[in-house]
Amino acid sequence: MSTTFWDLCPDLILEICSYFSIDELYFSFYPNVLPHLFELLTASHMQLHIGLTNDNLLTSMLLSLININKITSLRLSSCDVPLNIFDTVQTLILHDVVNVNSVISKPFTLPSLQRLILIYSCHQSYSIESVLRVAFARPSLKYLKLQSKNNCLSALSIPLERSFSIKQLVLNASFSYVILNLLLNSLPNLRILRIRTLVDTQPTVVRNSVGVNNVVAPPIIHHPSLQTLDLVWYHPTMTYITALLRGLSNLKQCRLSGVMNFQELNGQFWHHLITQICQHLLRINVNMLIWTGIKTEEIKTKFDQDMFFKRINFELIPSDKEKELCILFRDFRRFV
Repeated sequence: MSTTFWDLCPDLILEICSYFSIDELYFSFYPNVLPHLFELLTASHMQLHIGLTNDNLLTSMLLSLININKITSLRLSSCDVPLNIFDTVQTLILHDVVNVNSVISKPFTLPSLQRLILIYSCHQSYSIESVLRVAFARPSLKYLKLQSKNNCLSALSIPLERSFSIKQLVLNASFSYVILNLLLNSLPNLRILRIRTLVDTQPTVVRNSVGVNNVVAPPIIHHPSLQTLDLVWYHPTMTYITALLRGLSNLKQCRLSGVMNFQELNGQFWHHLITQICQHLLRINVNMLIWTGIKTEEIKTKFDQDMFFKRINFELIPSDKEKELCILFRDFRRFV
C-alpha cells in the first residue's frame, strides 16, 4: 500500500508547511488537499505567511480559507485589500509597490509591524528618501531592508529624522560613504548593519593656498551602539576603513569582503586597526579580492614576509580563475 500525504505525522506536515506561504500552498495542493490542510493549519499554533497580488478573486478565496489573525507575514505587489484587517502582521514585504507611503504611513495600519522589506527599482516614481522618513517614524519597526533590483540607492540630500526603534538595517544596494554617514546618524540604537556594496571611497585630494596637494581624511562616523557590521566594499583604502571603524566603539563582529588594491596590504596598517582602533572587536572576517596585476609573485612574497600577517595567520592565495587576482582571507578571533 502506497503512503499518502495524510499518512505523515501532523507535526511533520506542519514543519513542511512552515517553509511555504499560503498562496504557495494553494497553487501546490489545490483542490484536493488544500481544504484539509488549511483546517490543520488553523487548528495549529503555526504562524502563517501570505502573498497577495492584484488578483482579487484569488485574494478573497485565500482570506476565506484561513484565520486572518494567524497571519504574521504579508507580501504585497499590487493589492486592493485594506491593510487594517491584518492586526497581527509583523513582517511586511513590498515588491514594486507603487504607492509605498500610503501603505505604511498610517499608524493604525499594521499596528504590530516590526519588519519591513522594500524591493524596488530605481526607475520607480517614489523617493526612497520619503519612504525612509515614513519607515523611521513607525515606533514599532525594528528591522528595515532595502533591496534595489538596479543596484542603486538614490542620494539622500538632507538628514533624516531619527528612529530609536530600528535595531537592524540591511541595504542590498550600492551607495556612498556619505549616505552611510547620514543613515547611521539617524539610527542611534542600531545593533546590526549589513551592506551589499559601498562604493566611491577614494580619499579626497585638495590643493592648498601654496599649491600643495593634501589628502582630506573622511569623516569619522561615531556610533556607539552598532555591534555587528557585514560590509561588501569596493576598493576601500585603509584610511576609509579606519575612519569607519574608529567611531564604532562597541563593535563586536565585523565582516569585510569585496575588492581591494594591493597597496593596502601593509601589516602596520592592519596591526594598528586591530590592536588600537578596534580594541573591543571580538571577531573580524576578511575575504577580499586583491588586484595584483603582473606583480602577483612579488606581492605574494612580500606579504608572506610580513611579520604581522604571519602572526595572525592572514593568508594571500592566488585566484584559480584570474591570474591578476589574489584572495586575502582570515577569520580572526580575539579571546578574552
